[in-house]
Amino acid sequence: MILSLNRLFVLKILLWLICLLVFAASQSINATTMEGPPWRILFFGSDDFSLKALIALTDEFKRSEKLISKLDLMFIDDESVAWKYANEHRLNRIAYPPESSTGLRDNYDIGVVASFGAMLRNDLIKEFPLGILNAHPSLLPRWRGASPIPHAIMHGDTETGVTIMKIKPDEFDTGDILMQTRTKIGPHEHTPELLSRLADESANLVLDVIKDLPKSVQNLTPQGNENATYGKDMLLPF
Repeated sequence: MILSLNRLFVLKILLWLICLLVFAASQSINATTMEGPPWRILFFGSDDFSLKALIALTDEFKRSEKLISKLDLMFIDDESVAWKYANEHRLNRIAYPPESSTGLRDNYDIGVVASFGAMLRNDLIKEFPLGILNAHPSLLPRWRGASPIPHAIMHGDTETGVTIMKIKPDEFDTGDILMQTRTKIGPHEHTPELLSRLADESANLVLDVIKDLPKSVQNLTPQGNENATYGKDMLLPF
């Protein structure tokens, strides 16, 4: 009887130790994910503006895996320049919306959006431990919305820039700000030229944010709404 009790006690101790080791391992994995690098990134993009950021991330990924260990593309249109570039450089491509968001948390640390063209589902946003960042070509909260560059030119703005913000569920361009960069708008500058310049700024800023993770997603500045303006989608030749 005493021997049986001793065996039961030993088994309980062993079970407790196993549970403790499993918990410690899970915490270690989580700490590695949060403290990194390297980082596992899912990029959301489509057009020429997003392409510059995708190229910058791909170059860093191919140069060394010390900063980025995984880079995949979430796409809407398989004819987009982002999809073609990802295909050419053998990046994994995932169609949006995915059938399920389950499992994203196990495969990615952070998402990066640049001119994606769709509001992301809540269940997908919640799957990224460090959240999803958006590179937006304006000085938010000015010119939220789909066409910030032509609106800035049309309304006579003398400066604009790129904002890196953290995406909020169910809202466009209202998230807390991580970084901003400013640039003057030339007196005779039109949308194509300004878009190209801001795309370059966006690529640089995205890399700066990734290099400063996880600190960069912890030092956030709320936008506020008092100076917010909204630019609806437009095709005017500005």
